[in-house]
Amino acid sequence: MVLQRVSDQKSAEAGRTKMKTVCLQCHSTSWVEGYFEEFDKVVNDYNLLWDYVDRLLQDAYAKGLASKDNPIDELPEIYHYLIWHHSGRRWRMGAAMMGPDWAHWNGAVDTIMINLGSMQSDLEMREKLQSVENK
Repeated sequence: MVLQRVSDQKSAEAGRTKMKTVCLQCHSTSWVEGYFEEFDKVVNDYNLLWDYVDRLLQDAYAKGLASKDNPIDELPEIYHYLIWHHSGRRWRMGAAMMGPDWAHWNGAVDTIMINLGSMQSDLEMREKLQSVENK
């Protein structure tokens, strides 16, 4: 498996091999391979969402809906941060620790329904205000 978004592929593969060696002390090869396949799927799902969230913020900058002057002083930037560092991390770490309930409710749901939904609503409001101000 090729690890996505890894700056040092060789080091990442070596680390994964070490991790699998530890897992194999108690689990079968098929269990270990299955675990990493499922974990990678969760991370890839998150990465797809993250790409969308990051494009939303970059688009907001381009449209003048947010300013790059202070990178975390406006709601779109705060939600961008929360999706990466808070709820997104819980999503990925829940999957890493085999906690599907945690990954879902405290990760994916918070990321998508709360933070992304709030970010999108704020950006929609900013666009409407901008169009009113430009009339």
